[in-house]
Amino acid sequence: MGLLPELLALGHVPHAGDAARSSAPRARRGHRPLDVPAPRRGRLAAPLVAGSARANIMAGDPVTPWLAENFALGTVPDDISDELWGYLVENATTAPPAGVASVGRQSAAFYNENGHIPFYPENEGGLGGQYEEYRHGGSSTLEFALSDAGLGAAAQRLGKTEDAETFLAKGRNWQTLWNPAVQLSGGFQGMVNAKRPDGTFVTLAELTDVTRTGFHEGVPWQYQWMVPQDVTGLAEAMGGEDAFVERLDYYFDMPALAAKPGVSPSTWARGGSSYYQTIRYNPGNEPTITNAWLYGYVGQPWKTNDVLAANLNRFPNTPGGGVGNDDLGTLAAWYVMAALGFEPVLPGSGMLALNAPKVQSATVTTDAGTTFAISAEGANEDLPSYVSGVTLDGAEHTAVWMDASAIQDGGTLEFDLADSSAGLTWGTAPADRIPSLSAPLPPLPVEVSATARCVGKNVQVSVKATSSADTAVDVVLATPFGTKSFHGLQPGKSAAQTFNARSGAVEAGTASVTVTLPGAEPRTLEVAYPATSCG
Repeated sequence: MGLLPELLALGHVPHAGDAARSSAPRARRGHRPLDVPAPRRGRLAAPLVAGSARANIMAGDPVTPWLAENFALGTVPDDISDELWGYLVENATTAPPAGVASVGRQSAAFYNENGHIPFYPENEGGLGGQYEEYRHGGSSTLEFALSDAGLGAAAQRLGKTEDAETFLAKGRNWQTLWNPAVQLSGGFQGMVNAKRPDGTFVTLAELTDVTRTGFHEGVPWQYQWMVPQDVTGLAEAMGGEDAFVERLDYYFDMPALAAKPGVSPSTWARGGSSYYQTIRYNPGNEPTITNAWLYGYVGQPWKTNDVLAANLNRFPNTPGGGVGNDDLGTLAAWYVMAALGFEPVLPGSGMLALNAPKVQSATVTTDAGTTFAISAEGANEDLPSYVSGVTLDGAEHTAVWMDASAIQDGGTLEFDLADSSAGLTWGTAPADRIPSLSAPLPPLPVEVSATARCVGKNVQVSVKATSSADTAVDVVLATPFGTKSFHGLQPGKSAAQTFNARSGAVEAGTASVTVTLPGAEPRTLEVAYPATSCG
């Protein structure tokens, strides 16, 4: 997904809305070719950004994250919102009809059933010679999973519960590519590998090019990180958070960054198009541009700034400044937002990861006339600065991310910066990390039960919830015959209620138990009770 649409949506809502509106007429005409502001082409129609050429030249499904982000940021016009959402879900779940020029998700049926795109080598003809997504089966699977998660994240913000559950779960499809047996440089084990139609892994040398690996414009080492929707699952696959951080440090070459702060290590890719020359970080191409913020998912956000200082210095203050192909504004938008102190990490989520700004002050002014003032006294243009604290709209902000609505609504963002990361605790608490929206929620710390019995001539349904949480929780017990709320249920205690059905017979049914943990959204469990007759 290109980041230029994100920048537009944050500051220029009418422009973003016009771009979103341009998608609907083409979709009505039969899903015409897609042109998006990033080097990925899909099925649903999106606006032209530069020039007038149309081509299905890259794999992936960029229209999904692009429109998901517009939905999340409220830039889709109301009069086409429902229609466009329907097209978006259709585009993400089915292949294009016959005779349609745009490629879309040709592998939709296989992908929906197996959770990955089958890899067909480009030089063997057939599907691999005909379609990008098949010859890039590895990277395209990761793109589909990320796009699905973005759609699920947008659905979650919009209150579309069923779509949210469906597509956030599909965001875990990256796991189908995880090959735990692969031995790697640095003593690591396990990697994403493309899969053949029969489900076997394509396991080759680490620097093998795309024609044989199924990963486009990068190697698996670089693509393994492209799961911001499920960093929790990725860390688990790698052996836990400590192993995850060790591998990430190796990938960025942290010893070299520590030896020469603000200087790109020689192990990094030399240019944006140096796709298959190193297993380390490539700072000039889209699949890796949000890698630096991965540290915010695992409680070590200071390291983000070590990486960014070196990366941002690769953009010189000259007419030819920039690294690699700007891809219709993607890398330029990335630079602007990183320099201001934030970056989107998952389309559709509205989450902006925070980092030490490169500028000491800046003001974002939106078309609506609101202003968002950023201050970062002591920001260093060349060397890393580290965040010791953040104040958002006058209140302490300990999370390493903020919602994009903070910018749209206007306000202030103040960074307290330090020259050293030693002893910093900002953003390290588990509750302050960037969440993995596709990761399965942990089980609720509540045991529930329901019974039905006869009392005289009437059936009574009893519901009980016992808390094993380590703090007080709120509980609501609900049946078709009534509801009872309990506030501040203490650990080890039970909430119980008996409801009179006022009838001599009831059919089998379910009671619901809604639990709200401190600082979390309510979650509901259902528990069955049997059919009962008192005749």
